[in-house]
Amino acid sequence: MALTLKQRRKRAARGDQNAPRGPQEPAGAPITSAEGVDPPLAAEPGPDVRDLEAKLRTTGELPPSRFVVGLDLGQAQDFSAVAVVERAAALKLPLEVAPNKRLAWRWSFDVRHLERLPLGTSYVDQVRHVRQLLLTAPLRGARLVLDQTGVGRPVADLFRAAGLRPELVTITGGSEASEPTPGEHRVPKVELISRLQALLHEGRFRVAEQLPQARLLLDELKNFEISYTAHGAMTFSARSGRHDDLVLAAAIAVWYAADQR
Repeated sequence: MALTLKQRRKRAARGDQNAPRGPQEPAGAPITSAEGVDPPLAAEPGPDVRDLEAKLRTTGELPPSRFVVGLDLGQAQDFSAVAVVERAAALKLPLEVAPNKRLAWRWSFDVRHLERLPLGTSYVDQVRHVRQLLLTAPLRGARLVLDQTGVGRPVADLFRAAGLRPELVTITGGSEASEPTPGEHRVPKVELISRLQALLHEGRFRVAEQLPQARLLLDELKNFEISYTAHGAMTFSARSGRHDDLVLAAAIAVWYAADQR
């Protein structure tokens, strides 16, 4: 059974000997039946494969897992959303040997925690909430990636003043990502959403089905529409009247995790 962060902490507190330790717990069970979203092509690895992956991480033949926390900041009438994503090295199936004589692998991305903060939550309270989340195991040392598109630099500075040192993302309508200054990124929305959709279809983006907001996230992803500008550039946008906070929180976390070594 896939575990959320909350379930992991509870089992660890009880001293459960069978509780997964560290980032090597089984990946979140995929949700595959959302209307308009094709099922992942890759089968969910069985326990034998997971045990082998854990052993290979111990020997250094697979890199360690890491957590990234994505935060999409809402404005007065929009939700703020938090997504905790675990990036883990997953063996390719069927098992194959790479040119370096080791088993071939690729990154997988599993959503372990999702939440929408209540409308009207002050930015000061949001900073406090996220800081508390980052102090809980296993998120100590996790990277925070913050979407500052709608709120601007002053709100982002509240997080920096609290010592959180977030990576700042501004979502654009362009076609290429850039980093004008260290720690500040300009990322096209089309890149964020298309990458998430591709990973979902490959079975490499999974959502723990126990999460209350899991269905909402996939519904948001389904409700993105493709359109074209007068110059022929492709853009993604949520359908009129639909929210996109959960999917953007997950998307910026996956985007950052995928491009970091």
